[in-house]
Amino acid sequence: MKPFELIILGGGISGLSAAQYAGSLGARVLIVDPGRPGGHGVFKGPEILLQELNNIAPGEDLPAWAELKERVEQQAKEKSDLWVEDLNRLGVQFISGYGKVRNPNRVIIITAEEPVEYPCENVLVATGSTAIPLSSFPFETGLIMQSEALWDLDELPSSLLIAGSNLESLAWAELLRRLGVKVFFT
Repeated sequence: MKPFELIILGGGISGLSAAQYAGSLGARVLIVDPGRPGGHGVFKGPEILLQELNNIAPGEDLPAWAELKERVEQQAKEKSDLWVEDLNRLGVQFISGYGKVRNPNRVIIITAEEPVEYPCENVLVATGSTAIPLSSFPFETGLIMQSEALWDLDELPSSLLIAGSNLESLAWAELLRRLGVKVFFT
């Protein structure tokens, strides 16, 4: 098996950007991600919901949360499909699975089939991070959650306390306020 010049673990915006750049330079690139290209920002972040809300005319009634989620999911799928087309055009390969760095020149990729070891010249880990609850302050389902858990709710809460004031927190606050949720910050 001919080594890849770059294996990227993570198909979010960072991994996709790196793959597009390396692919445009003619590098042999492989992206590994358990989901579809796009990552958290497209499928679980507030950006795509904001785009959908901005398509609604002022004064027009907002659709129900379930309908909004469905529309956003369709937009995310279309965006992901465009990335797949672009990656294919650049000769970048995509594998749905999990990657494990064995050493600087070998990655084990775990899919539904048996794990396969791939040789490479470079590995880029572009997996982002996940909030981990403190043992003294655990995430309580329905009470304390990460922002992406909002997508799993059938209905939005009437009020919500957001801890943190980074850009994503502020975007969620604005979106939720527009959807009728009373938002508080800490």
